[in-house]
Amino acid sequence: MRTKESIENSLEFRTAFKLLKRRFPFVKNIKLTNDWENYSSLLFIDVTLDVDSLVKKYDIQLRPVSKYNIVYGVTAYLTMLVRAVQEDTDKLRDIESEMADILNKLNLSPALPDDGRLPQRLAISGWRNANVQS
Repeated sequence: MRTKESIENSLEFRTAFKLLKRRFPFVKNIKLTNDWENYSSLLFIDVTLDVDSLVKKYDIQLRPVSKYNIVYGVTAYLTMLVRAVQEDTDKLRDIESEMADILNKLNLSPALPDDGRLPQRLAISGWRNANVQS
C-alpha cells in the first residue's frame, strides 16, 4: 500500500516540484491533498506559492479590495487566490495551464524510468498562499 510519504518522496513527485520551481520560482511547495486516497485516476496536489513574487514577476495589478481580502486555506483556482483586475486574469490562467502542461508532459516523458513513475497522473487541485498562515 502506498503512503502519502512514499508518493511525495517518489522520483516523479520530486521531479514535478523541481520542474515547476525552475519555471516558476514563486512555487514554494507541492503536496498531496488531504483526500488524495479518494481518487483512483489522479493524484491531486496543492501548490503553495509566494503570491507577492508572482504578482511582481508578471506585473499583475490586484483589485483594490484584494489588499483587504486575504485568502486563508486552499482555493480551487489561481484566479481565486490572486484577485487580479480583469485584464490580468488571463496571465493567471496561462500560468495555471502551463503548470498543468508541465505535469502532463512529465507523466508521459520517456526519460522517467518506470520504477520512478507514479501509477496515477499528478494534477493540481488547489492553490495556497505561502505568505499567509492558515
